[in-house]
Amino acid sequence: MSLFRYQLEQYKGMTTKHRCPACEHEKKFTRYVNIETNEYLSDKVGRCDRSDKCGYHYTPKQFFSDNINYSGLPQPSLYSTSKTNTAKVETRPSFIPLDAFKDILGKDLDNNNFVKFLVSLVGLDSAKTLIERYYISTSNIWEGATIFWQIDINKKIRSGKVMLYDSISGKREKTKNHWMHKVLNLPDFNLKQCFFGEHLLTDTDKVIAVVESDKTAVIMSHFLPQYIWISASGREGLSLEKLNVLKNRTVILFPDLSKPDAKESCFNLWSKKAIEFNNHAKITVSDYLEKIANDIDRNEGLDIADYYIKLRK
Repeated sequence: MSLFRYQLEQYKGMTTKHRCPACEHEKKFTRYVNIETNEYLSDKVGRCDRSDKCGYHYTPKQFFSDNINYSGLPQPSLYSTSKTNTAKVETRPSFIPLDAFKDILGKDLDNNNFVKFLVSLVGLDSAKTLIERYYISTSNIWEGATIFWQIDINKKIRSGKVMLYDSISGKREKTKNHWMHKVLNLPDFNLKQCFFGEHLLTDTDKVIAVVESDKTAVIMSHFLPQYIWISASGREGLSLEKLNVLKNRTVILFPDLSKPDAKESCFNLWSKKAIEFNNHAKITVSDYLEKIANDIDRNEGLDIADYYIKLRK
């Protein structure tokens, strides 16, 4: 089966968009189609339009490598509608090479804006502990930028999110975000995100606290060290694939505040997720912020770390 027979739909003048199998956003996924037959390959083969926030891209080359016996004809293992015979096509994640990770680790931390803010907030010694715990690193694509590595429970590096913060306020520059596998120009990279901080889950004694922001996980790890703090990397970041690693663990979700006129608050969204995934883990949702927040706090989208920083001042 020639790989050159397959192109993304957009290159054939087709406009159909699908639900992304990774981030689960509707109408953001472009599938590969056979240019001769106009037939799709697997529903997992394609590219998410949300390149900065999701980055999922599963190519025909990767598909045929993972399914070497695929003939192009319907096969029961891939296409059967029988509930007993249906099998999902699993895509293998790509990983950042360890040497590339080690080359970056520990460099230019003095010029890292988030590190500067962290030192001003918790002191040098505590900041060093947090940096080492989460492998916080520095990127030179923007002056002072921070890398938040996504390292899974098996210590494999899924990728790294590059973001830029103000060194005084600790606020994020929302237009500055990137992925390390793109910075490193790794070819055919299949990003499958995990929780930020997932590598800490080898400690099985502590309750797990999940927040939206990587920055928040780091800061709260200092203020409430009795929990393992991990980040879903966004309000849409709670998926079954990610939550499988939390199976049978006790989990507390700490959603950010949402604006009063939001179509759906993060609290409501994560409450639904807690019910949906409660057979995988013992999940509760903290309503602490919902009870104490005013409209100003909601409009600013404050999170649990923002409140602890306020209390410290």
